[in-house]
Amino acid sequence: MFKVPNAGRSMDELVQKIGKYLQKNPDSKARHICRQIGVDKKIVNRCLYANRKIHFLQTGLAPPLWRNIDDSFKTNSDFVTKKIKQNASNTTRYRQNNHLKTYPSPLFAQPGEVGKLFGYADRTGEYLLGGPFSIIDLETSGLSPSAGKILEIAIRKVDLDGREIEQFETLINPGDGNVGRTDIHGIDLRMLDGAPYFEDVVGRIFEVIQDSVVVAHHARFEENFLFSELTDSGYDLEPIPALDTLWLARKLTNLSDYKLKSVVKAFGKRFDNPHTALGDVLAVSEVLPEMLSRIGGLYFPVKHSRLPDASTPFKAKTR
Repeated sequence: MFKVPNAGRSMDELVQKIGKYLQKNPDSKARHICRQIGVDKKIVNRCLYANRKIHFLQTGLAPPLWRNIDDSFKTNSDFVTKKIKQNASNTTRYRQNNHLKTYPSPLFAQPGEVGKLFGYADRTGEYLLGGPFSIIDLETSGLSPSAGKILEIAIRKVDLDGREIEQFETLINPGDGNVGRTDIHGIDLRMLDGAPYFEDVVGRIFEVIQDSVVVAHHARFEENFLFSELTDSGYDLEPIPALDTLWLARKLTNLSDYKLKSVVKAFGKRFDNPHTALGDVLAVSEVLPEMLSRIGGLYFPVKHSRLPDASTPFKAKTR
């Protein structure tokens, strides 16, 4: 059932009230409308969408902002109400079931999938692995390997109960002088002066993650960048067992979004220093033990393989 704020008023009344308000205040944004007349912002946006669709069907022209909105709502109130209720019903049904689903997109890891570098956990599969777990996070100069490089890496290796086994972090010199959005990750070029290059630290990465399940939130992101950097450094690895906490969160919770901050909050944990590699790793390590306890046994399409011995001396540099 679609519930509308301010009980006692029909959908038609709400729609018409929005229209009247917009005629008097044509420059208002949706957030102002919902605050002034007590209507949910989503209802406002759906009303505006329906009104523009009606206007286009009637005239073949895109409507000027808010033009004749009240008249359009009045003469087409049944159509508007039907569309709003239909959209709301679909949204409610999706939200009730979305924690049982996965993102059907190559941008996100699918359970049981074997990707370019990771073989992802599922509830069924060939190999039952119980840890340890190497939680990894990267800060990068772009959103994809074609447009960015790794600027920072942090790994925290823990057992099934979340007890730390070892931890590693360092800034990484991308080698191209590009740090991307400093306002997001807080890394500027001066901070990378004296930082090691990826090929310097790759041996240490192998040492930490050896014989463990790699864990990341939205692990496809880490997979893509690590695969690109490893390929550029001349490595061709067998797939590594991996667990995506984004998938775990969607299985275990029903949230409006599954950003790491929202997931950590849902589990009642603190999230300090977001958008730093170590901060994100520590946040995941806070919720991972409870996630693992709730989900039960996890199976993987691949097993542990021996990683190359590529240790070279280097000096890590942190923020």
